[in-house]
Amino acid sequence: MEAFTKRIVFIYIPHIFIESEMLRRSWDGDVSCIITTSESRTGLIIDVSGNLREKNVRKGMPLTEIKHLLNEVNIVPVDCDYLKEINERIVTYLKGYSIIVESNHFGEFYIDLTGTERLFGRVIDTCGRIISHLYELYGFNTSTGIGSNRLTAYLASRIICPNSAYEIFKASEEAFLAPVAISRMPDISRELKDEILSSYNLQTLQDIKAFSKSDLAAMFKESGDLLYNYSRNKSSHVLAKRKEEKVIREELVLSDIGNDDHMIRRKFFQLALSLCVRMRTENIFPRYFYLQVIYKDDYKFAKSKKLNTPSFIEKRLYKELLPYLEKALKRRTCIKKIVLTFSRFVPAGIQMSVFPDENPDLILCRACDLIREKYGRNAICFPE
Repeated sequence: MEAFTKRIVFIYIPHIFIESEMLRRSWDGDVSCIITTSESRTGLIIDVSGNLREKNVRKGMPLTEIKHLLNEVNIVPVDCDYLKEINERIVTYLKGYSIIVESNHFGEFYIDLTGTERLFGRVIDTCGRIISHLYELYGFNTSTGIGSNRLTAYLASRIICPNSAYEIFKASEEAFLAPVAISRMPDISRELKDEILSSYNLQTLQDIKAFSKSDLAAMFKESGDLLYNYSRNKSSHVLAKRKEEKVIREELVLSDIGNDDHMIRRKFFQLALSLCVRMRTENIFPRYFYLQVIYKDDYKFAKSKKLNTPSFIEKRLYKELLPYLEKALKRRTCIKKIVLTFSRFVPAGIQMSVFPDENPDLILCRACDLIREKYGRNAICFPE
């Protein structure tokens, strides 16, 4: 290997949801367990224990499809705070090998081990130590891939069995990528992958390589550039720095005219709707809210709390937030401003909207978003 060849490692814990709960509850491997999006039995499955995978229980299924098993298994709603704590511990451990660590999803980590051979030995041996540590300390089954960029490292981790490491050297990457199925590509929607296969009969990166950049852009729009780069092994080898915690905020200023409870509830729904549209665009769920109500006499009512059911569907958020607004309305003084803030976001992929085509509420919300985008934000209004 050349002295300055990048060595990017992708560390993948495919069942971190189940295995972290087994760790916390001291369950053994024979326990049947399902991690769901919510406590409701209408929730979706996020992860399942190994003995249930043999019964064809898979991620994304609604619990209603496995009614015959519900009395035989432990159903546990996902605990994002606990998962975040575990994720942070792993990041801290990995920083013992490199200061450049990136984790955008639970159980997925990129680490730059370029030039660490003199300190820790071969990169693949370092990966072996990481795998052993995560298994011994947490019971996590981990796969790691090593390549010169993010794409090859990611794909290398997907073709091996758990608790293994697979290294792709720079000279072999083109031959490795050519037969890889397009269905395995990251950052490309499932719908587009299905279209590429059914409409164009393109199955591998080698098939994509036959097209020019302009051809792919014409066929697949913004995803065309990504497919072109993937087929030519053009992928970033630079890992992102940790970002500041994201917060989104909207405020509502009220006049004295018509400052009644019904109007305030209606305006508050519109406020929640505006924030939900932004979150749907970014595909994120909030876990905490901060509600501040400022009255005409400058008295302030404030409430900050973790959301019981993270969501970016306005009717669900409005229903959960409404009791706190009602409490603020009990003070018989005109309100001049309401401020609503959401924070501590998690990717929507670990919550109820992970499978949008199976979620009628989300389909309806996105349809309403398109109508408002085309005809104006007041095209669909709060019912009088």
